[in-house]
Amino acid sequence: MQPSVWYTVQLQMVENQIGNISLAFRDYQYLKAQTNTNGTTNWRCHKKTKGCLGRVTTRGHNQLKIGLRPHNHPPFVARRKGKQQTTLSPTSKTNQRRRCRTRL
Repeated sequence: MQPSVWYTVQLQMVENQIGNISLAFRDYQYLKAQTNTNGTTNWRCHKKTKGCLGRVTTRGHNQLKIGLRPHNHPPFVARRKGKQQTTLSPTSKTNQRRRCRTRL
């Protein structure tokens, strides 16, 4: 995929363990960084604290643009077996921050 080009893709929103919404794309996890007035949302790699500069921008429910800088780490692989993630529909009204948590 080329940077700065809009692609139509299936976006997967995931609720993490503390109830925040993250974006899962190509086995990388992104946290919401900013919602813009033009209808786009900027997402940053969840490993920003480790120096990763990976970013994506979404528009609507199915459009994504990859940032110019690559990730500095391999894709995310679930470390714990049985780890439960809640996948949310981008059009769902419950796609707002939810407070329910699932305990294993």
